Amino acid sequence: MAVPFALYVATVWRYSANVPYWDDFSVILRPVATVFATGDWREDLRLLFMPNAGHLPLLTRLVAVLQVWWGGAVDFRQSILLANTGWLLAVVLLLAHARRQWRLSWPALLPVPLLMLSVTHWESMDFTTPAWQMYWGSTFLPLACLLAAVRGRWLLAALCHAGALFLSSGALALLPLVTAYGLYRGQWHGAMLFALVAGIVTGGFLWLNPPQAQQVVLPSLAVTAHFIPAFMGNLVGTGTWYLESLAGLHGVLGLLVIVAGLRVLQRARATAVDDSAALVFLYVMALAVMAVYLRGGSYPFVVSRYSPFALLAVACLYCALAAEWQARTLRFQQIALALAITVSAGLWIYSYASCTRVLAYNHTMRLDIARYYARHGELDRKLLWDPAYGETVLREAAAAGVFDPAVWER
Repeated sequence: MAVPFALYVATVWRYSANVPYWDDFSVILRPVATVFATGDWREDLRLLFMPNAGHLPLLTRLVAVLQVWWGGAVDFRQSILLANTGWLLAVVLLLAHARRQWRLSWPALLPVPLLMLSVTHWESMDFTTPAWQMYWGSTFLPLACLLAAVRGRWLLAALCHAGALFLSSGALALLPLVTAYGLYRGQWHGAMLFALVAGIVTGGFLWLNPPQAQQVVLPSLAVTAHFIPAFMGNLVGTGTWYLESLAGLHGVLGLLVIVAGLRVLQRARATAVDDSAALVFLYVMALAVMAVYLRGGSYPFVVSRYSPFALLAVACLYCALAAEWQARTLRFQQIALALAITVSAGLWIYSYASCTRVLAYNHTMRLDIARYYARHGELDRKLLWDPAYGETVLREAAAAGVFDPAVWER
């Protein structure tokens, strides 16, 4: 059980670097540098609450601000490690819930860390901005929100929703989902409390981050029919950002996941024991619909960054189905558990064989560019879309005292 955790931590520790990459320049470094340079609290708040690509990464920026206050500078490697902790906590939270809710044995729980602690989502593991968005804003805090609602802790659910929303706009799906769940289960007071608190927070989020006005090209029905199953079955990676070559495999796996989800939904109608797995499945399905709406018209394939959602859904559905298997014969339980461990271990091993190469490449590339900048003062286009912009941001950060690129000389 500990091996997947240890290897995941070792991988992030090995391949993370204190080098801003791509969106880190515009989302984190420049706003934080300006905050410490202006001294105008109104402008500071505007910058901290400034939207980015439909998200409002307030908490991501606040982490950087705290780093400056505490340690004197933004440390991207430290932030990457903290961000990945959100994913580890999501695994621990699911294990604890499965142990308590479904009374699964420890061997039966083994596929959970094997599935979730693969590295198919390498794109976010060593990249500060999406790491906070994906691991805290889109997985750990939403999972905590859903589990809190199932246990009747509605105020805690609302607080988790608020935290998730100011990291990732995917948390917008939680407001109607959790409210509808409370009403469906007859917990009117809890549902109204959640809807009130979450509604106020969502209103503030939309006021600060209104829907963008540009034309969105809606995907065709054919693209939608392919994209959503592929999103749900994004369990296998190649170490490349483009996953068209796996679209067919992802689609087949996704259909199996959807069938399993429908089975759990059917069971949840009769008893509340599977409510948590059903809610997680519906949440991930909602994310799939949001993703195809935003990306399907221009790029109708899933990317590695979406893998955590499929892994989370599969892990939750597995726990619910494993609890159902406990009513079967001992022989059936043994065969099902052996198959689950074999498949999850195979996916876990394959992810390390296929995806650590790109993590190693990213690490070497970023350090080489940082080393060259320390000597010559020039950035490479591989680090961000506009090297001149990045050089300007680094000079501003050094002048504000929040990030000194001289650290790369060491």
